[in-house]
Parts: sequence; C-alpha cells; structure tokens
Amino acid sequence: MTPAVQALWQQGRQTLRDAGIDNANLDARLLLQEALSWTQAQLMSGGDDTVDADTANQYQLLLNRRAGHEPVSRIVGCREFWSLDFQITPAVLDPRPDTETLVQAVLDDLSDKKAPLTIVDLGTGTGCILIALLTELPAATGIAVDQSADALDVARGNATSLGVSDRMTFIQSNWGQMLESDCADIVVSNPPYIDSNDMQQLMPEVALFDPPEALDGGEKGMDDYRKVMADLSRILRPNGRFYLEVGIGQSGQIIELIEEITVMSISIVQDLAGVDRVVASAI
Repeated sequence: MTPAVQALWQQGRQTLRDAGIDNANLDARLLLQEALSWTQAQLMSGGDDTVDADTANQYQLLLNRRAGHEPVSRIVGCREFWSLDFQITPAVLDPRPDTETLVQAVLDDLSDKKAPLTIVDLGTGTGCILIALLTELPAATGIAVDQSADALDVARGNATSLGVSDRMTFIQSNWGQMLESDCADIVVSNPPYIDSNDMQQLMPEVALFDPPEALDGGEKGMDDYRKVMADLSRILRPNGRFYLEVGIGQSGQIIELIEEITVMSISIVQDLAGVDRVVASAI
C-alpha cells in the first residue's frame, strides 16, 4: 500500500527527531517537497494524495542524509539569501542569514542608490553579497573575487540565474592581489574568521559540509582580515568605503587593525540578535 503525503511527512518528522535534528518538522517538509518536486502550497493541499514507492524511497534517502547532519540547503543545492535563491555546491560556504546585515549596512549608507558605483566582493563564494547588492543598485557594477575557480563558477552561475551577470566581472585572486589600483568605490568581504583552535568545536552541519578554507581564519581568526586590509588602500578609490563581516567578539580586534590603515571614523553594525556583525570605515 502506498503511503499518503501527510503520513510520509509525519514519518519523516519522527525520523529526524529521533536523530536529534532541530527543526525536524520544517526539514522533513522541505525534503518531502524536494522528493515530490512540489511547492509548499501543493504539499499543504495534497496531504491525502498517495506517493509512489520510488518517491517514498527517494524521500527516505534524503532523510538519511539530513539525519547524518547534512544541511537541507546542501541536500537540495540551494539557499535563500536576501529573498533570492542561490545555488550552492561543496566548493562554497553556505550563506548565513547574519550576512544580510552586511548587505543592509551598505544600502543604509548610500544616499544615491542609482549612482554608477563599482563594488568589489573579496572572497565572493556563492556571490550572495555582491549579487544581492546589485539587485538593489541598478547602476552599480561588481567585481567578484575568489581564489577558488570552482567558487567563481558557482558565483557566475548565480549571477546568470539572478539576472546580473552583465554587470559583473569575475577574477581569480588571493584576496585583492590581482586587482587594479583604484578599482572600487566599495569593498565588501566576509572572510574566514573562525579561530583555528575552535574548528573542532563546530556543529557537524558546518564542520562536515562547509569548505574548511572558507571557515578557518588562523590564529584568533585574524589571518585573512590582515590579507584583506593589506590591499584596501590600493584598490579603493578616494573616499571609498569597506564593509567587513566579523565573528562574535571580534569587532574590537578588527577595529585595531583598521586603525593601522585609516584615520577615518569606524562604524559597527549589529545583527538582529544584537551581535556586532559588520565593521565599516573609509580610506
């Protein structure tokens, strides 16, 4: 006898609860939608529909992956960020909601959102920060920089699917080393900022599935910030601004590094949880 959609959802929810997965109900639903290729509305209205054996087996395989702590976004290959759908692969960091704070910080500082700005994203990964900004700034162009060719391929694909590829350039570089001087009005970056000593303490969803090179920031998580800042004064145009995402408790250390390269005022932006999340200044 083939199971009904609602019964399958209940079974999936229990499977994930037994595996100790948070948000078991939501994750079970999302994975069932993936197995069925249904929208949420279809799932809610079709609870009494029956599911064929192949689809039920596919759903079980997806549940097994989630029970092994693989994030739903990794399983389905997509993450929503700034209300946009970004494709993700093992080559890139899974975008975090906290990073939307950086996007909002840039937008809040701009008095003219139709200005023809050039924005550089150092360590672009999926391209989520830069692409989100370009969707809000119709006259802006962007330069997506990453040392990983695979990551740039992901960013390029996202730029194409989200309609901004004609305003983006992609450069393979170790941070800003390969960029021309005075190429940017704004620099944004979310560099690796986890202390190497803390890498073993990460949740399995992060430790097992995000690329380590996108997480490990060396001693105290500061190594890549120093590399980013080494190029800022060269690549930013006069009065250019930069915005850096920072980890919990790191804003003070970042401010000390910034004070070595600029005398301009430094601002801190908190995320929705009241945590210092973005440090910004100008050259």
